[in-house]
Amino acid sequence: MSARHRNKAVTTRSNWFEDSDISCLGTEATFVQNGRTEVRKWWHWVYTVGEIRRLLEPVGLAITNLYGSHDGQPYKLGSPLLLIVAEKRASAATRKQIVNHKS
Repeated sequence: MSARHRNKAVTTRSNWFEDSDISCLGTEATFVQNGRTEVRKWWHWVYTVGEIRRLLEPVGLAITNLYGSHDGQPYKLGSPLLLIVAEKRASAATRKQIVNHKS
């Protein structure tokens, strides 16, 4: 390492997809500073709205709103984030109890 870089941190990073079926992006970064090397790995799971909907449905949750920002802007492709509002749907047994209770 040259004298110019001796006290500076040097970072290298690589990204890869773990498996196209699970939408997982892996990242490995190597940090070198003052002759000490540290390697870190982390993973980002990336889900589409459709995938999230399919994960929620089996547990009785249904998406009611999608927002693309904290100020309530509608979600659209390219929004900086995705905020999901979901509600628990009553099961058939619960609906039957409600109907019987009202009778």
